[in-house]
Amino acid sequence: MQERKAPTAKLTSKEPDRFRASPDSPESKSDFDKLLKKLETDKTVSSDPDWAKFQTFLGKQATKFPPNDSGKGAESVLPPELHGLNWGACILNVIWGAKMNIPGGTILAWLILLMIPIIGWIFPFYLLFKGNELAWQYRKWESLDEYRESQKNWAIASLIIIVILGIAMLVLGAWLSSMINSILHA
Repeated sequence: MQERKAPTAKLTSKEPDRFRASPDSPESKSDFDKLLKKLETDKTVSSDPDWAKFQTFLGKQATKFPPNDSGKGAESVLPPELHGLNWGACILNVIWGAKMNIPGGTILAWLILLMIPIIGWIFPFYLLFKGNELAWQYRKWESLDEYRESQKNWAIASLIIIVILGIAMLVLGAWLSSMINSILHA
């Protein structure tokens, strides 16, 4: 049996090496950032020979650098990598909503929904699943990293509050139990 050699890909593009870097590499991101800055500051950039190369590069990497359309309400589309559960929205729903710039009328509606017996238990789970989308739609984020860091902090704060409330409930339960026992056996 003969061994097969893996085919080697030949790069036929005449682009500089900096445009062939991995989209996650620092070189690629720094070149991307430099060209974006140039685009923002220099209106004659389209006549620059690097601009055509940049457009080619951007076309290839568009999925790696999605546009940041956060904070535009229903127009904003949550990037696929941000889909998931949002524990900060579930546990600290009203406080979280105010900090994420959710409109005041919506927060008032949340408060009313939380007071309705059955819906009050179901509504936080809605926020658990839709919280990331709401946060992306109503608040302007500088980057995906800033968004992730903020939501991570909210999740940590939620966990801390759950632990504190759990301990408080245990202490209160033990205290009430001892009070009832002392009254019954007095």
